[in-house]
Amino acid sequence: MEWGVSWLDWKICRLILCLKVGLEGRRFFTTGVDIPQSVGSVVSCFLTLEELWLDLLIHFSDLCIGGTFVVVFLRLRKSRSAAGLSLQTLATVVGARVLHLISHYIGLHYRPNVLPWLLYPAIDVVSACIGCALLASFLLYYYPSYEKEKDNFGIHIFERLDLLPKNSPLKTSPIVAASFLYAVVAVLALMWYFVRRSQHGFWVSYFCCYYEAMGAVALIPQLWMFHQDKRVSPLLSYFVVLTALNRFFTLCFWICYPRVFLWRYPDNRGVQMASETLNILILSDFLFYWARSKLRGDSEVILGGGMESAKSFISCATLSLQHDTLP
Repeated sequence: MEWGVSWLDWKICRLILCLKVGLEGRRFFTTGVDIPQSVGSVVSCFLTLEELWLDLLIHFSDLCIGGTFVVVFLRLRKSRSAAGLSLQTLATVVGARVLHLISHYIGLHYRPNVLPWLLYPAIDVVSACIGCALLASFLLYYYPSYEKEKDNFGIHIFERLDLLPKNSPLKTSPIVAASFLYAVVAVLALMWYFVRRSQHGFWVSYFCCYYEAMGAVALIPQLWMFHQDKRVSPLLSYFVVLTALNRFFTLCFWICYPRVFLWRYPDNRGVQMASETLNILILSDFLFYWARSKLRGDSEVILGGGMESAKSFISCATLSLQHDTLP
């Protein structure tokens, strides 16, 4: 994330606002009205709460990413199997979280205004470590149960172009599938670079675009596997739900940002909002089936059903509301 005004500029603006309000009972110079000290304290407290709200949105967003690793780890421990889990998605999400750490080093990460700054890199480091440990345990202990023949998003492109020999083991290789995924990420990042405005040089800007492109496509292989099985375990479904919440909190942050910081307007705010909205739309299909399964009381998330599923979802929601409104 990039900011058009420095931290020092914000402190200066806060000082100007305090002088306007008149914390010591001075006159409000734009209206000529005496402002008591208590009013200044109320305004200052309100501004602090607004800043805290933005800090919490980013904090919740980071916690959701860490939560995705926790629920996947719990699912592996409970089932003792990696069936239904996409290695492509897991490696991409972990890789994106590791890349995210670089944003602290190059000064692109959001800096909190109320919460301690150390809280944010600490959470990011812990999440990255948990993600790397999860990926290592997957490869060391659960790889024999990994359904690599289903984790084949991208393989069909190679087959259509006749780039793979017939009956070749490469058709079920996660490395071949991942090569297509990361090629798509690299191309999308380059295209995103020409859309996303930035004050930095090419490599820093491309790094941001690559990270955002990874986040956009990371769950597509997992959703691809879900639609092959048509059934998703609860813990694995929370992996997608927490990712969607991460996008939701980030989108709320960008929506609320100019309402809190009147003197700062990030150059890429509109693009970021469009990106997060697109990410939520990618997950919306699964979220619909997840909500429907919750309303039905199903033990698993059942995918598919078309219009009948939509009618069933509406019926379940209506019955649930009627039940809640009964005396």
